[in-house]
Amino acid sequence: MGQPDGALPQVVYPDTEILSRRRWRHSQVLADHFWSRFIREYLPGLQTRQKWQASPPELLEKAVVLMVDPQLPRALWPIGHVTRVHRSNDGCIRSADVNIKGHVYTRPVARLVMLPALPSGEDDESPTPNLPD
Repeated sequence: MGQPDGALPQVVYPDTEILSRRRWRHSQVLADHFWSRFIREYLPGLQTRQKWQASPPELLEKAVVLMVDPQLPRALWPIGHVTRVHRSNDGCIRSADVNIKGHVYTRPVARLVMLPALPSGEDDESPTPNLPD
């Protein structure tokens, strides 16, 4: 996210491999640009804030969601799937149980960002990817 990742070992190139070092740096810059634009432009667009203008799509069970955690950067928000929704007396969904890596969390709908569904083609022979547990 704009800074070197300390978890990855830094590669030291000999002076004869200047071209390889330049390509590696360029690939790192491209990856940094991608992630910064993804976090700045795409993620905020998934959570609509148009109050009282239109009803947002209803949160369904088995929907894949991103759980908002103000203590973490957006890139580290956990992803899980909804196991149960809780309706209020007026019939609106106010909270949901989210399963993330075997742990179930109950969170308000305002703190959940529903991710777009993966396209599923009837004629597509490729297996569907595994969703997070």
